[in-house]
Amino acid sequence: MAFLAWKQECKSCWAPRPSSPPRRRVRPLRHRAFMFGEKVRSLATGQGQKSQTLCRDCCGVSLKSLFLLGHRIQVDFMKGQASVDGWIHCQAAAQDASMLLGMRRRLQDVLSRQLARKSAEALTSDDAEVVNVISQMLVMDVE
Repeated sequence: MAFLAWKQECKSCWAPRPSSPPRRRVRPLRHRAFMFGEKVRSLATGQGQKSQTLCRDCCGVSLKSLFLLGHRIQVDFMKGQASVDGWIHCQAAAQDASMLLGMRRRLQDVLSRQLARKSAEALTSDDAEVVNVISQMLVMDVE
């Protein structure tokens, strides 16, 4: 996935650098969801040791960005639940879920109009406003 951020670029979550000394203080996670570039299974090296699953190039992602930019979104307005690809579930008020779905639909319309154009023209004022509002909303969610 080309859109994943590397650990060095991710400023929204704490990621220890390989050259840094080990820290004993555990920090709480700021995100409920994480994106990773590669999942690797380690081998058991000694007797009684188990293999471990390790994630490389991991970066924290807000649930709001997953619902705006994720693949397949399902919302149950009566139960107040939403899910991405039937895999990531969370509680969402009906008003919040409908607002996110509306923003997602507007963003998809902007993208489809841009892709349908044969030349790389600038965004119209309405399209630019949609992109600016969504980007500001995602930036506020990280801060």
